Amino acid sequence: MSDGVMTPGALLDWENACEDFFALSKEPIPDDKKVSKVTGGLQNPHISLYVRNNHACLHMLAFTDFMSELRETFLPKDWAKDTLRKILAARMTLDQSFDNFCTEIVASNNLLDGTPLHLSKPRMKEQIYNNITEDLRDKLEDHETELAALNKLTFQKWLNAISEADIKMAKAIRRSMKHVTLELEKEEKKRRNLSGPSRNANTSSTGSTANRRTYTQNNYNKLCNYLPALTEEERALLYENRGCYKCRRLYAEHLGGDCPNDFPDTHVLITSALAATAKAEWEKRRQSKGKPVNRGPAVSSSTPAVAAIVEESSEVSGDENDMEEEENSRVIAMTWLSVVALGDSDSDDSVSPPLTVPNLYWNANTLGCDGFFVPIKAMLDNGAHIVLIRPDAVDMLGLVRKRLRKPQMINVAMNNEKKEKKIEPVLLSEYVSLSLSTLDNSWTSKPVIAVIAPGLCTKVLLGLPFLVHNRIVVDHELPSAIVKDTSVDLLNFVPAPKKILKIQKSPCRKQIEIRLLHRDLLKE
Repeated sequence: MSDGVMTPGALLDWENACEDFFALSKEPIPDDKKVSKVTGGLQNPHISLYVRNNHACLHMLAFTDFMSELRETFLPKDWAKDTLRKILAARMTLDQSFDNFCTEIVASNNLLDGTPLHLSKPRMKEQIYNNITEDLRDKLEDHETELAALNKLTFQKWLNAISEADIKMAKAIRRSMKHVTLELEKEEKKRRNLSGPSRNANTSSTGSTANRRTYTQNNYNKLCNYLPALTEEERALLYENRGCYKCRRLYAEHLGGDCPNDFPDTHVLITSALAATAKAEWEKRRQSKGKPVNRGPAVSSSTPAVAAIVEESSEVSGDENDMEEEENSRVIAMTWLSVVALGDSDSDDSVSPPLTVPNLYWNANTLGCDGFFVPIKAMLDNGAHIVLIRPDAVDMLGLVRKRLRKPQMINVAMNNEKKEKKIEPVLLSEYVSLSLSTLDNSWTSKPVIAVIAPGLCTKVLLGLPFLVHNRIVVDHELPSAIVKDTSVDLLNFVPAPKKILKIQKSPCRKQIEIRLLHRDLLKE
């Protein structure tokens, strides 16, 4: 016995090896000499030291008494009780064979050999039979005469008979599973046939449309159950071409959450060619209407600001509604000193409509002071050569203020002639580092310097530094703000499609489902 942790199993293996040595010896070994013959093979330092210090009394013991002494001295105090609890708590699982189950119990009971807690053969029969699976026990109890004859067998023959019954039942379950699999394949084939294109789709009669509509209404719930799921390629095409995941139409001008249509009766395969055709038709529709198609809350419908900054106010209102009214109605055009305001004339017929166009607003996310994302509304302005942020937005987000090396001076584009005093230029001297993300955080901008501007018409104004640094192309006609080399449109946000993860079942889980299915079949 080598050095290591002393366990009941290790002592049992060493005891069995010693018994084999005694049996194979050329000359019979007396009982009082057996211990002295085998103690030399104890290489465990603790046991060998113990035997050397007590060899006088230990060598006089019988071998069985010597093993009992070793177990009592070197094993934990309650090792026999723990082993018995393990035997009594053992249960045969659905994915476990009878052979493996009974082998574990018999091996644990062998460790208790020579102790008062060792279970007899009749007690082992009772323990094993009461803890096998319900299916196996029901199968054995179907024939009372066979069960009575089975109980009269010796322990090992009794185990072999139950093992044969378990193997036959496992084969029957596999045959039933094959049958169920074939039935499921037939149902899947029927489902695919029902979800295919309608044979009446090319009917040219006048009543065909009404008839087809009646058929759809009567069988809508049935057909919805057989509508095939979108593939990852189809979901990507719908996402890139502003489609709807519910009605499965390209350029549908709505999202799946507010789709006014029902699910389609039949599924049409979405391909790149179909997407190109739909885009061409959408372009024709858009040009014929003479106005951009708005698919979402891309721009604000409030009264637009002519430029970036409003007049600095000496009063700060704490009411959120007052701040919104200030954004919608108290907008005064501001520009840099080098910019000249252009006039307007309502009587000039040469000017084509529209007179005004809504400002471009982006609903974005940014990190707050608590580490969580906070929604914020930002204006895109490619006429401003600076990025600005309102002081209350800085405080709300907990951004760190820093001093500009060279303060920036701004002024209004138009002064009120009725005022006695001219509006003095505003001096901006502080800035923060700002980074924004899309609502689903799939795209995050590079950090830019945002100058703090009191009285700003919006919480954040993203000028040319933000657009250039993040390679954003703004199309005022659509409107759209697309990040180069990506499909991210800041003004027409569509959440990225979630990848459908296919859950792979483990072999044990499959075996459990097969056994449960077989149990239901037997009950039926």
